[in-house]
Amino acid sequence: MLKQLFFLFALAVGLAVQAAEYAGPLGSNPDPHVTYYGGYYYYTGTARPEEGNVVVLHRAKTLQEVKFSPSQIA
Repeated sequence: MLKQLFFLFALAVGLAVQAAEYAGPLGSNPDPHVTYYGGYYYYTGTARPEEGNVVVLHRAKTLQEVKFSPSQIA
């Protein structure tokens, strides 16, 4: 009985440690899409500025740089 309780405790602790939050390389815009073409990653998504819904486009050499690249509003 004690072995079973220890096993359940160890399992619960192991699952809790693995539940850490992952932050992906892309932004948090709705409707994300990524395409790789000609040596660049192109990321599109929707945004909601004060003027209304718009589609934004980012271009970067690496996927990690996409979030920090300047955006173009389409």
